[in-house]
Amino acid sequence: MLGCAYVGVFPDALVLLTVRDPEGWVRSMKNTICHFHGENSIFSRFPYGLFLWIFAGYRRVYEYLNNEGPLTEAIRCIHKGNGAEYYNRYVEEMKAKIPAERLLVFNVKEGWKPLCDALGLPIPNQPFPNVNDTKTFQTYIRMSKNISWGIFIAAVTIPLIVGYGLNRYFEIDSFNNIQDYLYGLYKRL
Repeated sequence: MLGCAYVGVFPDALVLLTVRDPEGWVRSMKNTICHFHGENSIFSRFPYGLFLWIFAGYRRVYEYLNNEGPLTEAIRCIHKGNGAEYYNRYVEEMKAKIPAERLLVFNVKEGWKPLCDALGLPIPNQPFPNVNDTKTFQTYIRMSKNISWGIFIAAVTIPLIVGYGLNRYFEIDSFNNIQDYLYGLYKRL
């Protein structure tokens, strides 16, 4: 499992196990991460794959999500309908493998206090952050779709518009006339 890989590397470190409602986790995964995984990934469909081709950061995330590993196993379980069981099994496995004195089981709804107490730090004078929520993630998905379609439409329409514009501007009837015109421009230089 992912969390246990670091236990031996940093033997004195506190391990933070974030927990939440298993059904809520499944819903969140279905509405976010699962959109990028497998044959039904938004990026396995045209023209969204253009987005991956152009933006390396998204390509790395896509490749990570589609390689074998704990996250892939979790997504498969979600697709099979037993995602909550997978989540509960994962949490229990982490609790069993990590010594209790090094483990902080933490729900972000608890805010700063348990985290700061465990680390011996003062509680910050700012709200506990809430980032990467489902709404924000879905905005990124919509943005990715819109940009993908924009790239495709631009790649198709710009050459057509430029070609049509050149044809209308120069009122050239054939390719030979274009060559003659360009050669004439060259000779004037």
